[in-house]
Amino acid sequence: MSSKRILGVLSLILLSVPVMPGLPATLASTGAGVRAAAAEDPIVTDTRKLIDTFVQLWKENKLEDLVAGYFIEDAVMLPPNHEPVRGHQAILAYFKSLRDAVGEFDGGDDLIRAIPSGDNSVSWVGQFSFHDGKLRVTTHELFVRQPDGSMRCAVKMVGFRDPMG
Repeated sequence: MSSKRILGVLSLILLSVPVMPGLPATLASTGAGVRAAAAEDPIVTDTRKLIDTFVQLWKENKLEDLVAGYFIEDAVMLPPNHEPVRGHQAILAYFKSLRDAVGEFDGGDDLIRAIPSGDNSVSWVGQFSFHDGKLRVTTHELFVRQPDGSMRCAVKMVGFRDPMG
């Protein structure tokens, strides 16, 4: 899938994400950030497994394995205050420059919302923290089903949040 097509799909998903209070119950997120119907969706559980693997490989500092198994070849990453990072090699270089500075995750991904789109993509919003909550980030990612059936990240946007405490 081309980057232009991925950004088009992401735009459609973003436009369909409810952002106003008082939404119908079928669109509002439940406690874990996944609509009740979506929580059982195999594409959402496949995406959760991929994110859990990302966290584990980051903790083990296996960045080459992480990038190869997590991102599509022409993925786009949008870090805060940084130009877009495009493709495996650039994302790997970016992660290598970042890993020693931020260290390990405090925990795993805290899901805010997952919205499946049919059986081929998921829009995922989550949050992570590092350094006992002193560095907190929110991510919005677009995952797409690959021809082999696996899920991969096509677009990863990252933003900073206020530190805890």
